[in-house]
Amino acid sequence: MEEVAEVAEVTEVAEAMALEESGKAEGAAAAMAVSVEAAMESMVVEEWWATVAAMAPAMVVRVVRATEVQSDRSTHMAYMLQASVNGAVVCETAQRFSNFFDLLQRLARDETISGAARECIEGWKGRLTMEKRHAGSRSRSDAVVTARVQLLQRMLDDLTSFAEVVASSGFGFFLAMES
Repeated sequence: MEEVAEVAEVTEVAEAMALEESGKAEGAAAAMAVSVEAAMESMVVEEWWATVAAMAPAMVVRVVRATEVQSDRSTHMAYMLQASVNGAVVCETAQRFSNFFDLLQRLARDETISGAARECIEGWKGRLTMEKRHAGSRSRSDAVVTARVQLLQRMLDDLTSFAEVVASSGFGFFLAMES
């Protein structure tokens, strides 16, 4: 339980840094500050993920819901994920469908992943590529969203069955960052 408490503390630090970063003024000085903070946040995420990844066999990642998100320019679906270790939630994140494909691309480039895990990743890249056929408002229909939630859950179940995938920095950053 101490490890889960440490993870929660690091998660709070990363969230505080992200909130502070979002309030920065524009300009060159602010850009430099954001770069420094992003590097610091990256280190915090890496430390956080190293702690979480050590508990890989006990990790479960669930797609808990899909939510329509409206921005100034577009509307998209965000798939809300919850990662837990031994029943304790260690992080929650929202990801666009395209971010799952990006995750697979990142994992495919990771040289520490091999064998059956790599085959699993390649298989899922093909399945998600076929699923990307739904675009625009069709991607937000109830039937498509329900099918995608089920598909993404199966993919996460498959990926998390490989400790080397869970321990990868790419998987950690995917769970730590909001889309």
